[in-house]
Amino acid sequence: MTKTEKRFLAILLTGVGVMIAAGIAVVLLTMYRLIWSNPFGVKLINGLQQVQSCWIQDGASMDSASWELPLPMYRFTPGPEWTQTQNAQDTANRMSWEYQDTYQNQQGGTLTFSQEIAIEGEYQFAQRMEMEGDTHLFFYQGPSDIWAEDTVTRIFWIHEGSLLTITRSGLVSDQEMLELFRQVDYDTLRQPNARPFTLHQEIEEETDENGILLTYRHYFLEGNPEVPPDGTFCALPSPPTGYTLDDSQWLQPQFVAADQLTQFYRCYPNRLLQYDCWMGIQGPFSLLFVPEGTEVQEVSVKGNPGLICSSSGQWSIIWWDQYRVMQFSSSQFLTPEVLLQLAEQVEPIQEME
Repeated sequence: MTKTEKRFLAILLTGVGVMIAAGIAVVLLTMYRLIWSNPFGVKLINGLQQVQSCWIQDGASMDSASWELPLPMYRFTPGPEWTQTQNAQDTANRMSWEYQDTYQNQQGGTLTFSQEIAIEGEYQFAQRMEMEGDTHLFFYQGPSDIWAEDTVTRIFWIHEGSLLTITRSGLVSDQEMLELFRQVDYDTLRQPNARPFTLHQEIEEETDENGILLTYRHYFLEGNPEVPPDGTFCALPSPPTGYTLDDSQWLQPQFVAADQLTQFYRCYPNRLLQYDCWMGIQGPFSLLFVPEGTEVQEVSVKGNPGLICSSSGQWSIIWWDQYRVMQFSSSQFLTPEVLLQLAEQVEPIQEME
C-alpha cells in the first residue's frame, strides 16, 4: 500500500470515527431529551414509541403548606370558533392552586384548558410522548375517565411547576392539538375578577325512590372576594367548655387544603363538634340544603351575616366576612343560642401549633 493510499485510509477511518461519534452523540442527546430531562417518570414499550405508564417526578410535595401561591394564571386563546363558558378568572384568588377554562363551539364540541400545581408522584393517562421544542408533550385518546363512555383527545405537559392540560371532545388530529398547544401564552398572565360575596336562595325539587316529589331550599354564596396578603384563618382560641380538641389518628386538626382549616372537638362520650374555615371560594359555595319549610334563622356574628339551622337533623351556624366563610356543625342538638355563642368566640389566628 502506497503512502498516498495509507493517508487516504487514515482520513477515511478518521471520518468514519467522527461520524460514529456524532451518531452516538445524537442518540445520547435524544435519550437525554426524551428521558433524563423529562419532568415525568415514564415507562416505555415498543422502543420509545408507546407510553405504558406516566407519573410526575419533578413536582411539588403533597404538603400544601409548602406551595407558592397563587399559581400563575396563563393566558389561552383557542380561536374565534370557541365560546368561553367558564372563566378561571371568576374563581381565582390569592390561594389558587388550580384553574380551569371551558369552551364550546357551534357543533357542540367542548374544549377545556386546565392548569394546576404539578404534584410529585401523581399518575397521568398517556399513550404517546413527543418533544415539541424543549417540552415533553403527552398524547391520549379514549374515555375521559375510567368510568366514562365518551371519547376525548388530550395533551398535557409541565411548564415551570404547572401541569397544563388541553382536552377536546371526540377524536382530534395531532395537528389540531398542537395548534391549541401553541395558543398558551406564559408571559401575559391573567388576574382574578374580584367580586364580593352575595347570598342566594333557590327552590330545588327531586323525586325519591318511592316517586314522591320533595322540595328543598338551597342557600349558597356567589362571588370571588379578594383575599388580602395578610389574610389568615379564624378559629377558637381554646376549646369550648366541656370539649377537648380531638387529636386522634382519624380526627385531628388539619389543613384540608391551602384554603381550608378543619378542627374537631369532642365532648365525651359521643358528642362531636366540627369547625371549618375557608378563605375565598372556588365557584358557588353551598351553605345549607334543607327541606322546604325548615326554619333557617338569619343572624349577625360580630356584624357579619350568617344563618342558623337547628332542625331537620342539622345543627349548624355558618357565617361569612369579606373573604372567609366559617361554620360550626354538631352531631347532636345544639340550641341557636349556643351556636351563636360559639361563633362569637372565633377570632383570627396567625398560625397553627
